[in-house]
Amino acid sequence: MKTPIYLDHMSTTPVDGRVRAAMDAVYDLGPANPHAATHHYGWKASEILDKARRQVAGLIGASAPEVLFTSGATEANNWALTGAMRASRKRRIVTSAIEHPCVLETARGLEREGRELVILPVDGEGLVDAGAVADAIDDDTGLVSVMLANNETGTIEPVAEIAQACRARGVLCHTDAVQAACRIPIDVEALGVDLLSLSAHKMYGPMGIGALYVRSGTEIEPLLRGGSQQGGLRAGTVPTPLAAGFGLAAEIAGADLINAMSCLADLADLLYESLRKGVPGLVAIHPDIRRLPGCLNVRVPGVVAEDWLLAAPEIAASTGAACASGVSGPSHVLRALGLSAEEAAGSIRLSVGRATTRQDVEFAAERLIEGLAKVEAG
Repeated sequence: MKTPIYLDHMSTTPVDGRVRAAMDAVYDLGPANPHAATHHYGWKASEILDKARRQVAGLIGASAPEVLFTSGATEANNWALTGAMRASRKRRIVTSAIEHPCVLETARGLEREGRELVILPVDGEGLVDAGAVADAIDDDTGLVSVMLANNETGTIEPVAEIAQACRARGVLCHTDAVQAACRIPIDVEALGVDLLSLSAHKMYGPMGIGALYVRSGTEIEPLLRGGSQQGGLRAGTVPTPLAAGFGLAAEIAGADLINAMSCLADLADLLYESLRKGVPGLVAIHPDIRRLPGCLNVRVPGVVAEDWLLAAPEIAASTGAACASGVSGPSHVLRALGLSAEEAAGSIRLSVGRATTRQDVEFAAERLIEGLAKVEAG
């Protein structure tokens, strides 16, 4: 069997060859601690880190000092919620039912510490009602956290409207933009958010590094304490090679964004239409407007998604978010959309990427249709 067609880019993206080369070049420099600024190696590493910070900031329209490197999106999201609420005297946190587990579980942890947690529902396409968010904000609300785009459905949330409501009440607004980065334009000024999380491995960069955007003037407590790195806000040595890779990945994503959006959307539409023609009973979570380009979530009534994918080994796709792999029970995101446990268990997440071709999509559709026939035949 040839290498499976990779249709799981919402889980992770392959490292871009240019990014890998940039990281290798940093490794070749020698011992490079960017915080040891008393000798040649430290100075060089510091320059590389500063450049990476500017590149990541450029992708989201921020200033470089507002970008703080983390070990990934999980740390960034944990830090955003915990740091903001610990810096605030207010008790209420408002979020949505479709957030990534690292947001929901952090919020629940804060609730156990005595905070008040409000989890808002979504509609059948996974959209949070901005008006409902505004109504949930009271004088004791310290933070609202709503993701920019969902990692299972691709639904894009009305974050700018939500942030506007937050600003009117003097409440901080955080968004998890991990899935949106490199798929749609992100401008922190246009969004109006105070905190925003990113992850390198979702944009053809390395695993093990992410970032938290913290708007200038926003009060946030450190999550990791120790040294005085990154202005004393996040202790720990920043891995220079990973930062260099992250920075270049962000720069490449920004430069190619408009073309990428069109290509990804066309490929996902082709995949959907090909599957729909071959599978009359196909059901898709397929918002016409507010969906990330390149992603698709489909199911066939009565068919278990895992069985379907096992019958089509030529395709690398997933039955839900990678963070939930191995967890019993249906997707909390799909259940929040109103799907039954059986419907959620039948859903497959398909996502194309930068290197996906029309031939890949056509081949994938054929194999998925053939696999489904095997499953239905028993």
